[in-house]
Amino acid sequence: MPQLPTSLFRKIWYADATMTNRIKPQISHLLLLAVLILAGGFVLTACSFQKKTQPSIESQADGMIPEINEEVEVHPVTTEFSYLAEFDGQTALDLLKANTEVQTKEYDYGSFIQSINGVSSDSSQYWAFYVNREYAKEGADKTILKKGDAATFRLEAIKAFPTEASGT
Repeated sequence: MPQLPTSLFRKIWYADATMTNRIKPQISHLLLLAVLILAGGFVLTACSFQKKTQPSIESQADGMIPEINEEVEVHPVTTEFSYLAEFDGQTALDLLKANTEVQTKEYDYGSFIQSINGVSSDSSQYWAFYVNREYAKEGADKTILKKGDAATFRLEAIKAFPTEASGT
């Protein structure tokens, strides 16, 4: 076997060593990038499974900010509206009209809420009305509130009349 000149051997060895030194950092960078992409994918997947929530009013002390300690699942369309009476003698319907766009239909017995902010009731649902988390005994136009009373309007299925804000 013929012997290679020393200078040619050095050039080949140097080229191999230089190439190896260039490739090793590239490989380590590619591995690091792959790990970061996978970790990011796991984080994004985990975030998409979190329950989206909004607070609801649990209790109201006179003159104090209501405690918020209950979570309600958020829907694409808001089907519950809650407001605090601003003064004594305000009707629940006036409070609702001051804060939202409301459509009603007038009957001999009073006003019937047909839609709130464009969300309409239908033959299987109605706008239930609660005062301080208790099912209202009169219509929203006949219910006189005291300052700080919480009036809640919730789109519910037509069934037996509920006795408390949970709808049961």
